[in-house]
Amino acid sequence: MNARSEIAFDLPTDQKTGYVGKSVPRSGARRLVQGRGCYLDDVRLPRLAHVVFFRSPHAHARIKSLELSKARSAPGVIAVFDGSDLLKICTPWVGVLGHLKGIKSAPQ
Repeated sequence: MNARSEIAFDLPTDQKTGYVGKSVPRSGARRLVQGRGCYLDDVRLPRLAHVVFFRSPHAHARIKSLELSKARSAPGVIAVFDGSDLLKICTPWVGVLGHLKGIKSAPQ
């Protein structure tokens, strides 16, 4: 169907039409712009630990070796693992999508 249909109607200009195109005051904005917001990163729970992943900055590059002694001895560090450590405890898996037959991820 290639026929074009046009509908003409008038928008009310004297009535409130909602918040589209208008500034909306935020009730908590003052606290946030003053630096007094509380974010997830600000929450400290007992026994909370953080994780960091180090990856090569080059696509498809292989990291041949890592010197981890300084990282392992840094204050507050609980554990440091490299790929060989994880291979001992993790089984690699391949991701597949049911609706895309034959498409598989590289071993993770």
